[in-house]
Amino acid sequence: IDYEPDRFCVESKSLKVYLGAFRQFPEFHEASVNRIANDLIDLLKPRYIKVQGRFTPRGGIPFWPAAEWHQRKK
Repeated sequence: IDYEPDRFCVESKSLKVYLGAFRQFPEFHEASVNRIANDLIDLLKPRYIKVQGRFTPRGGIPFWPAAEWHQRKK
């Protein structure tokens, strides 16, 4: 997760617990990355955020989906 905060930052321990909860969700990697990005956008309202999932390869094929978002300039 790479982001440029505006007014709020996420606490590292809270983020660790939140990300650990994803072990219980049976969803595709792309959906997990999008969910994380959307949750952080709603919570933090950052200027910029990029979430990249670096998952263990399945079948020998590495797959790293990413979601990127920029705040509109006023």
